[in-house]
Amino acid sequence: MEKIAELYPMYGLWKQPWWQTSWFFYTASGIATIFALGLLWLLARWYRQKKHKKTPWDLALTRLADLQLMVTKQPSMPSKEIYIRITIIIKNYLYSHYAFNVESKTDDELITFLEQASFDHTLITVLQEMVKNSIEAKFAQQQLDASIATRDIQSCIQLIRKTIPQNY
Repeated sequence: MEKIAELYPMYGLWKQPWWQTSWFFYTASGIATIFALGLLWLLARWYRQKKHKKTPWDLALTRLADLQLMVTKQPSMPSKEIYIRITIIIKNYLYSHYAFNVESKTDDELITFLEQASFDHTLITVLQEMVKNSIEAKFAQQQLDASIATRDIQSCIQLIRKTIPQNY
């Protein structure tokens, strides 16, 4: 045995390499974890951007279709609530599609604004008819027939369909 120790005097000088130490393992693991989380975050961000965004007309048409379904299922729904929802949907659509700041305007101010903005006159007449029924329902506290509300919802749907850009 003594001769083996004499043959290999380097055994007393041996140390563990730095890349095999525990501090290196934990540091490398931490960096790899941070890198993986960053990569997952970038992937999730890319996926969210890639995801199909709803256009203003799709959103408005969906909301009007839901309201129409609600009116047909509950014909006793208050006309005031129906017309408030219709005007909110139309104002939100005009704001998001044309960037018209009409959300805080009254119904009459909306019509005046659209006339001044050179909006299509046939579409303005549709809105005027809806506003006329809206005034009766909101301020005169009259319960209008559900068919009138359904007709107004249909005319708003047609209005939105006419304003969809041709490339969509």
